Amino acid sequence: MSEEMKTESSSAPATAPTGSSKTVKYIVIGVAVLVVLGYGARYVMGMAGNAAVNAGLRANGVEGVTVTGNPAAGNATYNYKDEKGNTATIGVGTKLPDDFPKVTPVYDGTIMANTSSVENGKKMFMVSIQTRDGFDKVNQFYKDKLSTGGWKISQEANVTAGYTMYVADNGTQETSVMIQSAQDKENPMTIITLTTGEKSQ
Repeated sequence: MSEEMKTESSSAPATAPTGSSKTVKYIVIGVAVLVVLGYGARYVMGMAGNAAVNAGLRANGVEGVTVTGNPAAGNATYNYKDEKGNTATIGVGTKLPDDFPKVTPVYDGTIMANTSSVENGKKMFMVSIQTRDGFDKVNQFYKDKLSTGGWKISQEANVTAGYTMYVADNGTQETSVMIQSAQDKENPMTIITLTTGEKSQ
């Protein structure tokens, strides 16, 4: 795979905002659990509604996950929260968390999933967004937004056609954004994965 890198400070590959391995672990676990439940529950539970699915999850020892909507109809939302304050939501009706940092630019699209993790009193967020807008339009939006209003792009990776990543910060907040064109000619869309959190000092 060819890789063209543009950086202001180094030639190292672009990385997500700095944070401990525990933070990344929580995000990965949260998303993985919900993806499995989101795509598997309606097949395992048959035509069950969310009450039966929630009861089934508890009966099988799955804690911290609740289901709203109708899994059998494919319009459910899966919510995960643990005792440490780490959360994840995936499915229909997913929104930005109430405490998502307003300074972080968010493209207007359908939010498919979000996670948040808490460590040492600080929060880190990851949001997955889908839009039918073209890759070039989304890419230009983030290139502009992360270069103004106090934001500065520190790394840019044009990994391949239709796949770009930026890392930027505004002095207090650090954000990475991955923009990818979905390989689906019948249902073209652009997928955005936005990760943001307080910048490590």
